[in-house]
Amino acid sequence: MKPIISVTEAREILALIPYQIGYPPCDSAVMISLRGPNQRVGVMARVDGDEFVSPDARDVTAAIVDFLSRDEADRILVVLYYDGKSTPPWIDQVPVLLAEHEDAFMETTVWWVNGDHYRTALVAPHGSGHVEWGTSIPIGDMTSTEVSATMVMHGAVIKPHRNDLAQLPSLPPEVAQRRWRSGDRWRRDGRLDGLREQWRSESIDLWISVLDCVVARVMNDDQRLPVLTDRIWGRLGMSLSDRFVRDHVIGLLIERAVPESAECIAQSDKDKLRTLMEVLIDVDYGSAPDGKMLDQLNAVLAEATASTRAKHQNEGISVLALLAWWECGGAKARELVARVLKRNPDHRLSLLVSRMLDTGFAPGWVARSSQRAAS
Repeated sequence: MKPIISVTEAREILALIPYQIGYPPCDSAVMISLRGPNQRVGVMARVDGDEFVSPDARDVTAAIVDFLSRDEADRILVVLYYDGKSTPPWIDQVPVLLAEHEDAFMETTVWWVNGDHYRTALVAPHGSGHVEWGTSIPIGDMTSTEVSATMVMHGAVIKPHRNDLAQLPSLPPEVAQRRWRSGDRWRRDGRLDGLREQWRSESIDLWISVLDCVVARVMNDDQRLPVLTDRIWGRLGMSLSDRFVRDHVIGLLIERAVPESAECIAQSDKDKLRTLMEVLIDVDYGSAPDGKMLDQLNAVLAEATASTRAKHQNEGISVLALLAWWECGGAKARELVARVLKRNPDHRLSLLVSRMLDTGFAPGWVARSSQRAAS
């Protein structure tokens, strides 16, 4: 269950942003959708500041406006992050570009956060290109906000840098070597004549037993990873390199995070990945994944993926990206798919997640929540 927090002051919403995108933004603009009479926070989009002074600046702005509009935003809040004594050109350019879309929303508010102060943009009518900034206002201590306290209580973590979002667990060299060797042997076994189906079945059974152990631990408020041998971790990670096994593991993860999805997954006679995507995007399965459960499932998946050599990690990382998108961790998902697509530009699942991120395609449970809020 996602926490619901009512905020009434600037520092509360500013405290929320790093938790939502996963890291403290810098030299960039964060666009926030506000929906309905209560101005419920919707999607967020982060864009590098330099994009607004590039030749494609108007196209970038139009794409963001379209993205926020499809989230049914009535108002938007734009927060510009730049710490420095001088004012870079893009800071003044953002309000000017947004003014060209003034009819898209009832209200557009632009803040510039510089260190521990922020100012509000005072934009002249469309076409003037003139921007003035209001009085500098202290933000105060964001760590003492209700938002920060609530997010910490629910286990939310802010990474120091954006690149950290895509980092896998770090293993001691001797442990990594043992797991890699185990995975290599398991991969060779799966290639033996006549043993492919048995190998797949044993791999899936292994994942079932481990994930069931995770569920039991979470139900008992035990947040530790299962205690497994290096041999088992190596097999888990390497088994994901087989896309048949990978797609079954995605189903197992979804079923445990949202149990009501199990029947649909089991009864479908369609392509496995297609069925899983339908479950994730269908508003009929509009329940949000259990946060604590998904955190632990993610942890096991990340540990297993880290237990294979880098050249075999694409499938595991792509599943982590899919799960990040599912729980609205867009920044994390984008960093993860970028890591895979750098190695393999044609990777099917990563391309799919990337396209959903680019188009602002929301998971089914988010779309269903939006429908309920609108009604």
